[in-house]
Amino acid sequence: MVEPTRRLRGGKRIGRISSVARCVADLDHVRAAWGLDPVVVAGHSWGAGLALRYAVARPERVSGLVCVAGTDLGWRDHRAAYLAERRGRLGPPLGAS
Repeated sequence: MVEPTRRLRGGKRIGRISSVARCVADLDHVRAAWGLDPVVVAGHSWGAGLALRYAVARPERVSGLVCVAGTDLGWRDHRAAYLAERRGRLGPPLGAS
């Protein structure tokens, strides 16, 4: 298992995140540097969306995909409906008046 550190994470400033496309390219560079082909890509939360975008951008490099508690490519399209449903089921956030 290889767990790359995203730019500006892990306590070190290793560059500037210019786009998700840059992060996808970074993942591909890590994959190539380790000589891995194909790979199972996994991510949690924000990383799940990145894993999904990597799989879409480089399907020939991916043999499997694991997304845990993440968002999909259309999160902005359904975020408001999701939050309304969550509030309806769970009530207001703790500490909210």
